[in-house]
Amino acid sequence: MAIGLMLLAAAAPTAARATTCAASRNQAQAQASANTRDPDHDGIYCESLPCPCSRAERRGATRSTRARRRKAQKIAARITAVVDGDTIKVSARGASRRSYTVRIIGIDTPETRKPGTPIECGGPQASAQMQRLAFLGERRRRVWLTTDPTQALFDRYRRLLAYVNARDSGSDIGRLLIRAGWAKVYVFNGVPFRRISAYRESSKRARRARAGVFGHCRGNFHRPR
Repeated sequence: MAIGLMLLAAAAPTAARATTCAASRNQAQAQASANTRDPDHDGIYCESLPCPCSRAERRGATRSTRARRRKAQKIAARITAVVDGDTIKVSARGASRRSYTVRIIGIDTPETRKPGTPIECGGPQASAQMQRLAFLGERRRRVWLTTDPTQALFDRYRRLLAYVNARDSGSDIGRLLIRAGWAKVYVFNGVPFRRISAYRESSKRARRARAGVFGHCRGNFHRPR
């Protein structure tokens, strides 16, 4: 079942003097007062109070702070298209039936479609490998999308950030690309993702075997073709 992807965050005006939450009837009123306590510094005041709750996103909130407010979310979907080696399009199953462009967490593949960037060595092969993993013959593969609380839900291009696991086998598609040597481990903004240890181990194996880019492009994932 698809799970909603809207975050509850709140505006965090600066207060000169903090008061107790008892002075407000609900979270929204506490937030509007600009004079309440935020002991965990997550930008949402008086979380013990009932809703209505403020949905305004706190100005200047960091990516890691917003992530702490979430749990991992699991979404059943079917792959509809491959954009390139690390990006796919999916149709979510269940009640929402939403479509997403998904940027796979923790991997980076050579570019083939980035504006202003030439096709990079190994890019076509990475896309072809993703195509093989995404489609079993003519059948669009059913997958689980799993978000990561250490990362944002969406990137600046409004792509959903998620791990992708095949529902028929449980295989982690991002990790398979790394093991084949057509993707490298990618840590955004210095914030480690949850599966980083397993991904790095797969990358070491690919390097030792000179698989994919390690043999084809001397290990340079962003060398022009």
